[in-house]
Amino acid sequence: MKNESNTKPGRLAEIMGCAWRYWEPRRLAYNGTLALVALGWLAFTWPHFRPALNFRAAGTIAVLAVLANVCYSAVYLAELAARVSPARTVFRLAARHAACAGAGNVLDRG
Repeated sequence: MKNESNTKPGRLAEIMGCAWRYWEPRRLAYNGTLALVALGWLAFTWPHFRPALNFRAAGTIAVLAVLANVCYSAVYLAELAARVSPARTVFRLAARHAACAGAGNVLDRG
């Protein structure tokens, strides 16, 4: 009995490599956006946060940053599910439409 599945180890490595090349550069934008939101919140509510900024808070912030990146990594599970699913052509078409819609929104605002 031959294994003709789309989830062969070589195919999985190719899928994950493709996902890595797409998502990892975007992680920088994700982390930058999170940092800007956090710093903006801190700046606009400074008197409220002044007593809370200490070394203990720095450890908590570091843990939250790691957890945010772990959550970002969940995209790999979604990518794998979309690529090996029997409905992968639907996912591909939906992704193409989402990309076009996003580009259209950027162009409309420019």
